Amino acid sequence: MKNIINSIENIETEICNEFAIYDTWAEKYEYLVELGKNLPKLQPEQKIEQNKLANCTSRVWLVFNLDADNRIEIKSESDSLIMAGLLDMVIRLYKQQKLEDVLNSKITLFEKIGFTKYLTNTRVNGLGLILNRLKEKVTELNTKTNLDQSFS
Repeated sequence: MKNIINSIENIETEICNEFAIYDTWAEKYEYLVELGKNLPKLQPEQKIEQNKLANCTSRVWLVFNLDADNRIEIKSESDSLIMAGLLDMVIRLYKQQKLEDVLNSKITLFEKIGFTKYLTNTRVNGLGLILNRLKEKVTELNTKTNLDQSFS
């Protein structure tokens, strides 16, 4: 039996609901840190300059691949628990999604939860860099996949 993959929008709603149970920003912040603590670590060979996010105050590595069904696989790590928590959320939103769904997504999750209001500018900028890198890599993978399919 094949796994049913939840839509990006449904996952966004699930994550918003997880944070909605917390009344204060301090509680939400604590939950974000917990998410960061649970983010799996990358293999040492994956923590290379090519996978490192440029211009980010924290050290962040992002690894993108496609599974056998041409769905996105993302792995990441950060030296900051806050950034790792944000990465956990990004991975949950996009893992195993179709490339075109990722490219067409309009995520408002981070605004809804309040991250863009309560996190420092450097964290918000880092989140923007992560999302930009995601879109760049997915565009690159989508182009490569389309080229590979046209030569099959």
